[in-house]
Amino acid sequence: FLAEQTVAGLAARVEAATARPPVRHAGRTRYPLTQLQRELWTLRQLHPDSSANTIALHLRVRGITSAEPLRTALDGLMRRHEVLRTVFLDSPDGPVAEVRPPCPVPVREFRGEDPAPLIDAAARDVFDLRDVPLMRATLIWVESEVAELVVTVDHCAFDGYSTGLVLEELVAATAAALRGEPDPNPEPALQVGDLAVYEQGLAASDFWKRELAGATPPDGLSTRPTQRRCGARVTL
Repeated sequence: FLAEQTVAGLAARVEAATARPPVRHAGRTRYPLTQLQRELWTLRQLHPDSSANTIALHLRVRGITSAEPLRTALDGLMRRHEVLRTVFLDSPDGPVAEVRPPCPVPVREFRGEDPAPLIDAAARDVFDLRDVPLMRATLIWVESEVAELVVTVDHCAFDGYSTGLVLEELVAATAAALRGEPDPNPEPALQVGDLAVYEQGLAASDFWKRELAGATPPDGLSTRPTQRRCGARVTL
């Protein structure tokens, strides 16, 4: 407010702020939550033991003889995508997201067991939002080179768009590991935390747009006739 003396000037600054694209906050580890994350976090406070926020991806994997290529691919996902290793904590100002260092994705392996109940149990995983990681995997071998893979993720770290991205990166990285090649997946240009910061800025800008809509300077100062006064010093 101190930067502009008129409503029009302030409105122009607000408009310019909303036109800026989101930017990467490299090295930052503490973020606000997105609106969706805030809603899911609130739901978790009401139902901490519910698996309603768990998303499960079920795949049949062929052509592997051990879990190592999948472990390598999953750990690559964890390293690249900060939200998978983010904890959600309460604070005096509301919930905040804190990014933790990369860590291995837990992979549970089963052999010689009925896949159906294990797949169902994996899909009902419950995550503690105060601990990482927010992704787990269950690998159930049905033949020597065939396995059922269930990847579970908490909804706070995963949305509909994420499904295609995760599957694409998982397949590419697993295939590369089988060939003895490095993970081909690029680093993301933005993290979820960057979008949360951007969303927070848009919300603040939208608030002031609504507050300033149709506003005029107080008391009609802009239309009041200007009066010029002259003075002189008088010595008595």
